[in-house]
Amino acid sequence: MVRQGAAATGRYRMKTEGQSSQRGLQGMYVLNDSAGCQIYRPTWQGTRTIFRPFPGKDPEDPEQWDPFRLSDEEGDFGDWIRRYDMAFSFGNPGITFILRDPRDHTVDVQQNPVWMLYRAITQAVKSGQGHPSWNPLVFGGAGRGAPISAPKDGYIMQGILMEHKSVPQNPPRGCAMEHQPVVLLMSQSAGKTLIDKLAEKAETGTYRWPDLTDLNGGMFVQFHQAGTQHAAGGQGVSMTSGVGGGPAENNRYEVEFLEQYGGGVSPTFPAIHEVARAHVKSWDDIVRIPSVEEQIRLLCNAGIPATAIVYALGDVYRDIIPQHIFDQANAQRTQDATPFGGSSPPTGGDQNPMQPTGDPNPMASGAAPTQDPGMPTQTQPVSADEAGPAQAGMDMAADATPPSEAPVDQGFDPPPTHAAPERSQATKDALAAARARASGGDQG
Repeated sequence: MVRQGAAATGRYRMKTEGQSSQRGLQGMYVLNDSAGCQIYRPTWQGTRTIFRPFPGKDPEDPEQWDPFRLSDEEGDFGDWIRRYDMAFSFGNPGITFILRDPRDHTVDVQQNPVWMLYRAITQAVKSGQGHPSWNPLVFGGAGRGAPISAPKDGYIMQGILMEHKSVPQNPPRGCAMEHQPVVLLMSQSAGKTLIDKLAEKAETGTYRWPDLTDLNGGMFVQFHQAGTQHAAGGQGVSMTSGVGGGPAENNRYEVEFLEQYGGGVSPTFPAIHEVARAHVKSWDDIVRIPSVEEQIRLLCNAGIPATAIVYALGDVYRDIIPQHIFDQANAQRTQDATPFGGSSPPTGGDQNPMQPTGDPNPMASGAAPTQDPGMPTQTQPVSADEAGPAQAGMDMAADATPPSEAPVDQGFDPPPTHAAPERSQATKDALAAARARASGGDQG
């Protein structure tokens, strides 16, 4: 654990350490503290995001680029894109983090703290057995979704951000050596739409779309809410198919592939090889996958009522939950122990080095397209893909002392069973053994 107040070592650099910490979204825990990248997410509400993806490094030989496709099998892509199980905007204010490494098949998903919390609280509220403070966790409120939602797929790729929230980035973020590398975090809807589009085939049976990441060619990828956009600057090679659809059909992302951006900006430029070589990082070096203990600490600081934490996780993870959470839960129960029973839930809406010709300056302002007019005027549900960058490396809450004794009676029905008793005991035994080993190592 990093000691608070400890003096760091190494040279201080204004261009890195001197960057403002107020520029990004709070609660983003997708990358390691040392990743040195900035995160953006495709935007919503009638705006578009345009991105030029980079190839990924070969995991077996990081000095080489991994192929765009490893085989002709559908979805068998190289390491330019990854998918993870994620908690998106979980809590209030929401936090976003990865639940597990999909390559680790020893993890018991049923006992993941996020899944346990979501299932237990949702079932308790909908059956009328929950604490009053849990009601808005499940039903949300006007203008925002429920703070507690089921984990979903999240996709990540690295590259250059050309346009965000329909605002051209001038210069594009990540296009120059001195820029911070950019990671695009896509929601389940945005990522799956991208993957599905890449599965399209021509009449010859070959894949319709070429290597998007090719540094000698490549393409731009545009994300937007279905039914709200045409191609940026009229340069799209694939037009939208859902324009004018109903609210349900349009409550999703669409993806277009662009051969050029705006007034003729190409996806490639002479220095792109050097920039990509310097910016692209191995995923295993930058992706943050919190342990169970870290996930519980994150959840305990995510604005979720202590009664909900104890109710859902207290049985299996009692020794990890900080004592002050048990104290808060007891105080909350004392203040209002009457379940809401049959009360009604609140209502509410559940530039670039890529310069056209002859100009060596990639940051030319004339290359950017104007914003597409004709955005829809009707109120749209707030998406998890809120606009804005997020710096990697937000501070995690400090370690807390585990409770010294079992929690007192909470005054509400026990949580539903999430796994067989033997699984719960196995988890407890494994955690106890890990703590014993750690304690033994400290004494030695």
